[in-house]
Amino acid sequence: MTRSKRSNLLTFLTSLTSLTVAGFLLLAASNTARAAEEPVLVELFTSEGCSSCPPADSLLSKLAEDPSLVTVSEHVDYWNDLGWKDPFSKKQFSERQYDYARQMGKKGVYTPQAVIDGESEVNGSSFDHIMEAARKARSRSKTPIRVSIKIQGQEALVSAVTTTPVPASTTVLLIITESGLTSHVTRGENQAKVLKHTSVARYMESQNLADLTKSARPLNRIFKVILNPQWKKENLKAVVLVQNQERGWLCALGSENFK
Repeated sequence: MTRSKRSNLLTFLTSLTSLTVAGFLLLAASNTARAAEEPVLVELFTSEGCSSCPPADSLLSKLAEDPSLVTVSEHVDYWNDLGWKDPFSKKQFSERQYDYARQMGKKGVYTPQAVIDGESEVNGSSFDHIMEAARKARSRSKTPIRVSIKIQGQEALVSAVTTTPVPASTTVLLIITESGLTSHVTRGENQAKVLKHTSVARYMESQNLADLTKSARPLNRIFKVILNPQWKKENLKAVVLVQNQERGWLCALGSENFK
């Protein structure tokens, strides 16, 4: 091979290598951007009767500012007999937490607990643990849900639609959250404290998709919700998720603010 041909070959191989590396970098950047755009659900199980919970509540308020996270604060009721009845607590939320414990093989529940995309749990006061769990959750893709809201007086129609099929053996769940809430606690472990809350679950409704269809198909559901007059509409958000019935993992997720 002549010196000229050898030089041309080296130039070609160098260019080919550069194009290949550039291609891989573009693909990696595309995947990273795609993962960053996929929202992750952070559910905080908390209580105003628990002295360990206020730091977790404050942390959730900061996490709620991250557009890549969908936050929900679910106030459990099993602390209510210990001096202070949490005004935002419901047995329904306690039962949901116990369901997660069963699905994850845990022996019990605690507060503050953060459940990430229904697949893992960490201490709700740990920013690092929550963000690491969220990073891992993004490795498993979810179907985006397009959520739209139509308000007619004190009634809201929440539409949830996907363009790709979701599994039949799942549950679709609507959660209405409210932010900007404050409590003046007069008894219990947080006596004399003023607690501020974000993304508090006010309403939760589930529909078993297995009862509606026997095969995977795109989601197209409408929820009818009677809005409590005490809720401030400008602080409300609708969160819709599709969840595996046995393991609790999220298959699809979407949210939309009330306007």
